[in-house]
Amino acid sequence: MTEVEKRIMAEAHLMLIPQKIRPFDEPECLPENSKFIMSSGGIARTLGGRLWIMWAGGGDSEKAFLLFSYSDDNGESFKSPQFLLHGPMTPGGLHTCIIEGNLFCAPDGKLHVFYCQRLGCMDGRMGAWHAVCENPDAENPEFSTPERIADGSLLDKPIILADGRWLLEISIWKKEYILLAEGAENCQNKCSIWKGKLSAPYGANFYISADQGKTWEYQGTAEADYPECDEPRIIQRRDGSLVMLLRNEKGLAWMTSDDLGKTWSKCVPAEFPHPTSRTCLDWLPDGRLMLIRNVPCEETIKTWKPDRDWTTGRENLTVFLSEDEGKTWSDGVLIDGRCDVSYPDCTITQDGTIHLLYDWKRKEGELMYARFSVADIDAGGPICPKVIFSAK
Repeated sequence: MTEVEKRIMAEAHLMLIPQKIRPFDEPECLPENSKFIMSSGGIARTLGGRLWIMWAGGGDSEKAFLLFSYSDDNGESFKSPQFLLHGPMTPGGLHTCIIEGNLFCAPDGKLHVFYCQRLGCMDGRMGAWHAVCENPDAENPEFSTPERIADGSLLDKPIILADGRWLLEISIWKKEYILLAEGAENCQNKCSIWKGKLSAPYGANFYISADQGKTWEYQGTAEADYPECDEPRIIQRRDGSLVMLLRNEKGLAWMTSDDLGKTWSKCVPAEFPHPTSRTCLDWLPDGRLMLIRNVPCEETIKTWKPDRDWTTGRENLTVFLSEDEGKTWSDGVLIDGRCDVSYPDCTITQDGTIHLLYDWKRKEGELMYARFSVADIDAGGPICPKVIFSAK
């Protein structure tokens, strides 16, 4: 066993200890102090109309933590960070990394928090956790002690299936390296310490809950071609089948399932060029499908090679609509035409209002918010995003 592997095994048990979501109490974690902001969280709207947001600070690294805020005026303004998920240093000097997840408001009004916790930047196992706030509209919201669902990472909300059950995706990334912290002494390109010990196979793993998130049962695994950080988006079609749009080393790919995630089709490369980056896919109240994604310019696409830089092309964030469940798409409506705009997440109200969260630039960057309607999309815009937090 290598020194890196020994460090993992010596402290991996600490990553099974829940880290509580607590009132914000660390000024150094403010965006303007940590100098980093990433929309690797999400946005959700409560039954009372409060907009909750969650995002990452500290870095796209072992130093990451999650921040929470909310708006009580329909997105006109957001309070300073109100809650924090920030793990301690381990006795061995490694960070407890809490870097990504999402928010979901259930039909009963409870706010659910899903997030990933791991030892250092990449420990080879990771862990998906779940906490609940039963009073998200209160003056003093309270969150339950998080519970661990399974090994892996997640960035999407659960979807509610036609039969009322919830479906949640948790990925175990097929990465052969371990990265505990900066420095060559903390990195290992191949590691087998978790072989045969993980809670599910490598790939995009699906879990079903029949009790509104209290318990989860493994359903099946989708193994993508050219696997990367999957970050999939899933919807259920009218015939009951599932469609997934996921990220891989070549950009994006589609997969389908006819048995609620137990088995999946082969990957079909997306019909449009795209950087390897998160998207946002969801149903609108009028029955159309909405996709928010990047549109790389021709000059960027010409620079792509088979092993292209995975960050290039995160530009021109654009919204598209489909009237045939994703077979064809409308002309896009531009949301943000800058470079380095990425990781959209949204919540949609019954009147067709879309509340969108994404980031720009990340290091000394900005957390962006936009509120627009289906009518705005049909009219071709304009959509006018604004800065809600800055890490400058």
